[in-house]
Amino acid sequence: MLKINKKGVGNRIFNLRKSNNLSMDDLAGRIGAGGKSTINTWEKGVTLPRPSFLKAIASEFNVSVNYLKYGSLNNYLDDLVRSDLANNSSVLDEDKDVENYLLIATDFGNIKNGAPYSGKYEKNNDEIIFNAKLSLAVGAIDSNFTEISEFLGSTLKYENDIAILKELRKWFRLSSNRKAITFLGYSRIYMNSLEEISPSVLVFNDSVEQVKENKKSYMSKWPVEKILDMVYQAKLSDWQLKAIGELGEMRTEYEQELKKLKEKYKN
Repeated sequence: MLKINKKGVGNRIFNLRKSNNLSMDDLAGRIGAGGKSTINTWEKGVTLPRPSFLKAIASEFNVSVNYLKYGSLNNYLDDLVRSDLANNSSVLDEDKDVENYLLIATDFGNIKNGAPYSGKYEKNNDEIIFNAKLSLAVGAIDSNFTEISEFLGSTLKYENDIAILKELRKWFRLSSNRKAITFLGYSRIYMNSLEEISPSVLVFNDSVEQVKENKKSYMSKWPVEKILDMVYQAKLSDWQLKAIGELGEMRTEYEQELKKLKEKYKN
């Protein structure tokens, strides 16, 4: 079960108290708590109110106990996703459904491919990628919450963690399959593939003849096949950079045109 965030509970109590223009002493008196100091420790997230006090606070402000414990259902789902993805035995990403979705629908592939993978930076890169995965997954939940809540139906309720995660996993899988066969999906897959690998030779400006004729260069002793390979790897690198740039421009054009068309035909 999702662990209750004491600071989150404290923030919600604070916001409810303030929005109702109550002092800490006022709230303590209304729910029979020990006084201002007790309310203060709750609002700072030092301790959780006992169940009886949670019930009293919920009744005072006309909210549910679950709201006090977890926030809105959207908040609850966000925290559940964060908690699960941080777990080595994630239910949600057991078959890489979340990661596959993020690679197709977001810039996650660019983040993965753009981070250096060597030496002392490796641990930091893992942290960058992990944090990006959490952030983008939660962003996907927030931007698609209406669709997700309809998909989950009665499964989406507080403290129904495993059932929610299993159904949400299906949503990520179905959504990635749906997005993969669109222009944005195909272009993202192409771009990820291009960014994932690169030739070992990025720049080589000389021709085979120039290399062979420069007797001061150690490369002049190389066989022509090796020199020509370097020439064409550099050409391949140039093509790759141009292709990535053109794909990016095409995606931008699509998004701009879509925005104009939606505005034009919104009625």
